[in-house]
Amino acid sequence: MWNAAFAGKGSKALEGGESIAEVMSNEGLSLIKGDNDRVNGIQRYRDWLAIAPDGLPWYQVFSSCYDTIRTIPALVYDRHREEDVDTDGEDHCYDRDRYFFMSRPAKPERLEKPQYNPIRSKYRLLVSKKEELDEEEEFIEDPYLYY
Repeated sequence: MWNAAFAGKGSKALEGGESIAEVMSNEGLSLIKGDNDRVNGIQRYRDWLAIAPDGLPWYQVFSSCYDTIRTIPALVYDRHREEDVDTDGEDHCYDRDRYFFMSRPAKPERLEKPQYNPIRSKYRLLVSKKEELDEEEEFIEDPYLYY
């Protein structure tokens, strides 16, 4: 639907005129094509429905969004392609949200900082041993320690 603006499906484009995207661009509004990847889109939709750190879902809907409230819970999976919704059903709100979610960067997973870092601990041990050695003794550092 959103990409149709670039495909030349506007009323002028059917007659060989400008596409909707070109008309918008001439008026100073730049558009970008939406990512129509349906498989990754449904996963991104699920990610946005997940619980955020504040205990609420990342994606929340106002009570005045009647069509979204009515159609999103009623979506069914496509019987031929389980990782997609049935496009014969009313999926306009779903498509709108999916295009929006796909235009946003994926939320990175925040990994906890490890308590023990063996490389740094090995380096500290080597430095302390080097300081303990006499000047006559030779100290050989591990060349793979710094990467």
